[in-house]
Amino acid sequence: MMAMSTGELDERQPVNDQAQALLLGEEFHLGALEQVSRSRKLPKYAAWGALCGAIVFVGGLPAVIGVAAGPYTHVSKAVVAGVVSVLLATCCLLVGVGLARATFTSRLYRYSDGLAQIVGDEAEPRVTRWADVKDFTVHLYESDEVAPRIDGFRVTTSLGTTLPGVRGQRHRRELRALVAEADRNLAPRLVPAMTEAYESGAPVSFGRVQVSKEGITLSAWPPPGALAPWSQVKSIHMTHIASKYGDYVHEIIVGRKGMPTEEIRVDGLANGIFLPLLLAHAAAGHGVMVTGYHKDGGGIPSNPS
Repeated sequence: MMAMSTGELDERQPVNDQAQALLLGEEFHLGALEQVSRSRKLPKYAAWGALCGAIVFVGGLPAVIGVAAGPYTHVSKAVVAGVVSVLLATCCLLVGVGLARATFTSRLYRYSDGLAQIVGDEAEPRVTRWADVKDFTVHLYESDEVAPRIDGFRVTTSLGTTLPGVRGQRHRRELRALVAEADRNLAPRLVPAMTEAYESGAPVSFGRVQVSKEGITLSAWPPPGALAPWSQVKSIHMTHIASKYGDYVHEIIVGRKGMPTEEIRVDGLANGIFLPLLLAHAAAGHGVMVTGYHKDGGGIPSNPS
């Protein structure tokens, strides 16, 4: 039986999860177990219970305090306090029952040499070694109230296998660790291959974005698939998510001569975490100014060329 590194496990997992993870790691030669992530689906009534509980707490507590301090009879005060207490207890009961009856939608196991994921009720696990990963897609979350952060990922192998990964704020620590591990394992192999392909004259695809000796192609630009030649590109600016989330680039602003700037969102781009490196490399060869580029941050190797 392989050794298990428990130091990186985010929380204690049920014995059957750990045993299953160890067996899969041994069967597929994935190395030491480093992380276990579980995703589950709550019944709708649990979500409603949590929402209603928050509403009752925010609205009911001030009401109880106000009535208790006001010129009301003891019976009125007791009734108001009792009603609010019953509502809160009911909401808590709904949430508790929902948690107990939650169904697991996936189990993701990260090892030193790859990943394994059990998706839904599929009989067989989806397995990949880092050496077989073709595309690693990072999903980012951003809103006006919340700073950009890693929100999920997806893996596609050279054999066509896909692992949907995990998503959401609940898995934020696991996601940071997993993306960092993927970066460490994939960059030494994928980045040189991308750079070599670019230098040979072939376009390098990141999903809806392509980078080539001719320029940058973004399907969102009108007309779809139109090429922005390097001769029209005057600047490239990169903005990053917070360093505590990994310092990865989440948006690239392309300045064009005599034309509006264009924005490239890294969210959802296949191998998008490596796009900044190739753009910086290509821009240097065409004398295009690049700002906001962290050579030592966000998984970007210290030597971009």
